[in-house]
Amino acid sequence: GADPAPAMRLCVAQALLAQADGLCALGHSDAAWALYQQAVQRYSDDADSHRTTALREPVARARLALAGLHSQQPPQAALALYADVVQRYRSDASPALRVMVARSLLMHGSALLALQRHADAAADFREVQRRHAAEQHDSLTLREIVAQALLLEALAHPQAPAAALQPLERLVQHYSADSHPALRLLVAKALLHQGRLLEATDRFAQALTSYQQLVQHADCAAATQPSPALRLLVAQALHAQALGLALRKH
Repeated sequence: GADPAPAMRLCVAQALLAQADGLCALGHSDAAWALYQQAVQRYSDDADSHRTTALREPVARARLALAGLHSQQPPQAALALYADVVQRYRSDASPALRVMVARSLLMHGSALLALQRHADAAADFREVQRRHAAEQHDSLTLREIVAQALLLEALAHPQAPAAALQPLERLVQHYSADSHPALRLLVAKALLHQGRLLEATDRFAQALTSYQQLVQHADCAAATQPSPALRLLVAQALHAQALGLALRKH
């Protein structure tokens, strides 16, 4: 670990992260925390000063992992760490660092949402879209993050159904043709939430259309990769559809 050669320092940093990731997977969060913290303390000076540019990515990943471990506690604990990742790396051109910044913004917004700071959370989710919508076609991970930001933005408008419907409509419009299972699931979630919001505003015909669209969307997905999570959403949509029809008859 004391070898000054940049290549060797990078190898040691990557080894620390790999060991910490393994400990996380085994549920040893405290031991993993210590290793992520060691990576940050040992290599952040070189990484942040750009003396060893290759170290920026592993140090950023360690910082993001520390924020993730904090997010298992009250949301306030993670906010500063996610904000720090965004602040330090938001100008980096590296694709890997841009993904980490996007994920940090998303998780920062999620923590604000958990604290019911809805306006601040919505601003974070819109910032994810603004920064990364144009480049998401080059990265499946960024596509997922931007789609998640649209879904979460809808949740940040609990008292404003019209405002909540707008990001859901954009999510369905932009990603309904994407064949990746994670994006198909996000589209299905958006359609279900859209249907419920439309019902809540007495737009029953449009709500039934959303539920039916979800079922058709799932039928297309099932031809390639059946998903238990997707089947659950279909069941919820069919139940809401049946209940809505029954109520309309009365």
